[in-house]
Amino acid sequence: MQIAFRQFARLGAAFVAFAAAAIALFNPGSQLMADVPETPEFLLTQADNAFNSYDYAKAEELYEQARLSAHDAGNLSVEIEATAQRARCNLTQDRFDSAKAWLDKTTEIASADYPSGWARYLGVKGRWEWRNGRSEAAVPIFSEMYEFATANKLAKHKIDAALMAAIVAPRERQEEWALKGIAAAEEGNQERSLGPIWNNLGWSYIEMKRFDDAVEAFTNARVYHWRFGNEMNKYWADWALGHALKLAGKYEQAESWLRPCLAWAERIGNPAATGAAQEELGDIALNGDNHSKALEYYLAAQGNYEKADYPANDPKTYEALTEKIAGLR
Repeated sequence: MQIAFRQFARLGAAFVAFAAAAIALFNPGSQLMADVPETPEFLLTQADNAFNSYDYAKAEELYEQARLSAHDAGNLSVEIEATAQRARCNLTQDRFDSAKAWLDKTTEIASADYPSGWARYLGVKGRWEWRNGRSEAAVPIFSEMYEFATANKLAKHKIDAALMAAIVAPRERQEEWALKGIAAAEEGNQERSLGPIWNNLGWSYIEMKRFDDAVEAFTNARVYHWRFGNEMNKYWADWALGHALKLAGKYEQAESWLRPCLAWAERIGNPAATGAAQEELGDIALNGDNHSKALEYYLAAQGNYEKADYPANDPKTYEALTEKIAGLR
């Protein structure tokens, strides 16, 4: 920005004044930015940005500011949304008692007369049921949210409803909901949503043992994760494609994805990602009857899973790997 300012300065004092005003407008620390009124809607947007960046502490602070500001302004729509998001912040961080308290507060004020607030409320209510092991209760909530968002032309909430329904629905309906979400995202030009939806569909196909379809789904997911995601989104997109290719019996193609994944994970020092790549390469080595190489990979993966605290955080994955090791010894 300073370089641009010096270039503008050569054009004369009048242009310099304009440039300075433009710089001040887009500088968060400037006086002009300070003069922007922090309306309930503005605060809600800032809170959503923090939440989507995984800064949950900042998001909670901003949602509370938005909630109080909306209450004082009589803006019930934003108050419903901000209150619901207080519940979701707590739920995301596994603080279930606090999440329930905020969800109860939202229930007291939520009304379908305020479409954005009502849709957001249904989204959090459905997630509450899902996180508490009641997927069968979550399905009709997300279905209602989808129909309500469709009727009220709330594109983002429609996509969110379909995405969540695809996760919580019975296996035979997951594909249907995922395809609804993909259609909604494409129709609403919400390409950022397509990575997660295709990714979830890929895992549904794996559960259904439709491995070639999983390869296609993860290939599509990768396009959007690489376009919009962070480094770990990109890593896991590549790993998932390699995993699906392995399950489809395309071992050489799988290895061509998974070896770079291993180098990548080692470079960034992520033990969970490193272990995941090592385990997959161990499976490929085992398929090729190279038992000593497979055991080498599995033992290395076990060490990385222990560094990532998998015995406590993901015992199912850790125990499955331990059984593979025992089978080779």
